[in-house]
Amino acid sequence: MLNKYFSKCVENIYYLNANDKTCNIFLENEIFDGEKYTIDEFYEKNKIYYNRPGEFYKEPAPATLHLDPGFHFNATDKHHTEKYQYLPFVFDSPVKTKWEETNLVPFRWFSNKEKRSRVLLLFSTGWARPNLNIEKAFCAHLQKNGIDAGLMSVPYHQERAPQGSYSGEYFISGNIFWTVANFKHYVAEIRLLIQYMRNHYDYIGIIGMSCGGFSAGLAVNVEEVDFYFPFITGAKLGSIIWESKITSFVKKDLIKKGIDQTNANKVLEIADQLFLANNTRANHIKQYISLYDEVVHIGVAFFMRKVADDIIGYVKNKINRASVIQLSQQRN
Repeated sequence: MLNKYFSKCVENIYYLNANDKTCNIFLENEIFDGEKYTIDEFYEKNKIYYNRPGEFYKEPAPATLHLDPGFHFNATDKHHTEKYQYLPFVFDSPVKTKWEETNLVPFRWFSNKEKRSRVLLLFSTGWARPNLNIEKAFCAHLQKNGIDAGLMSVPYHQERAPQGSYSGEYFISGNIFWTVANFKHYVAEIRLLIQYMRNHYDYIGIIGMSCGGFSAGLAVNVEEVDFYFPFITGAKLGSIIWESKITSFVKKDLIKKGIDQTNANKVLEIADQLFLANNTRANHIKQYISLYDEVVHIGVAFFMRKVADDIIGYVKNKINRASVIQLSQQRN
């Protein structure tokens, strides 16, 4: 009961701050991939991809990561780099926007080049996170325990937030077609990283936390991975927007546009695991759900170490079992 009470108190404080936010871009006439759609037109055109999502979330062009210690990471990163010893990489996004900040993708690689792990877990973070301090500590704990980690950055977040916007402001908003385009944008970046890292590791996995789980799930629908950990994430995305405290301003903007919950769900189905999850290409999946959070997912910050330890144990167990089976097959 104490955990429940404390989680709700934290979330209510967070809600008071989040409720003052809005998106300063309000698109009256949205377009998607250069075309204008009604909700029904968009739904009818894209529902054919529910069983072939690779045709919607198309494969990105190859890219190269380059070590760039001079890149302008968050102000706290100098301290955290020294504490956690991650490698600060940057690459060009395969999706271009009019904002230079968003077109460069910072990537924090928690790895020791001299003693690299056999397995890498990519971490896809939640929406509108003001910083990545909790996520960096999580990744550092994985690396300390023999599992390399890659902390991804989401379009329009942290260093990638366009000047004058707050972290995540443009990623999810009442501009619902733009929101779908942003999921598609981020999936392209995740796919690029998965493909690049296959050349460096025997095993690749991804952890998708909260909103980051939406895009991580979409990525593993089109890219094969060894491990997938959906972490306090969900499905039926339009309903999440309608029921969550943190997205109350998004709901208000949708209502201003004449979009109700049913139509919000129709647009977002192409990004919804409720409809696409049967395509998953993950070999091992373990999901972590939240008992007390009311579709806000703030209280989970107090349980990150426990989740990290469970993931470490799960991954090592699966790899050890695979090694035993492989050895047995070789002997036979």
